[in-house]
Amino acid sequence: MCWICETVKALNEARMDASIHLRGEWKTGRKWPSPWTISSGVLLGIAFFQYLYQPLKWVALGSVGLGIPPLVLRIMAALKSFILDINILMLIAGKDNILLLICFMIQFEIFKYL
Repeated sequence: MCWICETVKALNEARMDASIHLRGEWKTGRKWPSPWTISSGVLLGIAFFQYLYQPLKWVALGSVGLGIPPLVLRIMAALKSFILDINILMLIAGKDNILLLICFMIQFEIFKYL
């Protein structure tokens, strides 16, 4: 049991929200998503209408911008531990898509990993 506690502690130090619970004991309180996730999701919903009104494609870039800060914090925690994880790969994919101006696609990817 001690090694499980050490694992949970290491994951929490890497900002990966880990916890343990005894079988049958779940937390009953609701945990809302972070404000970054909610605002990115709202802008994602608005950007769906870019096909009706073309300038809304820039809202997709705003959604990407709101999704980047929490992703960068996770990347810094992974780099601190010398770990190559999905967050670093997402930043690389996001950078390439933004450079190619495929904002709508990267918007989905970042919102998915928040």
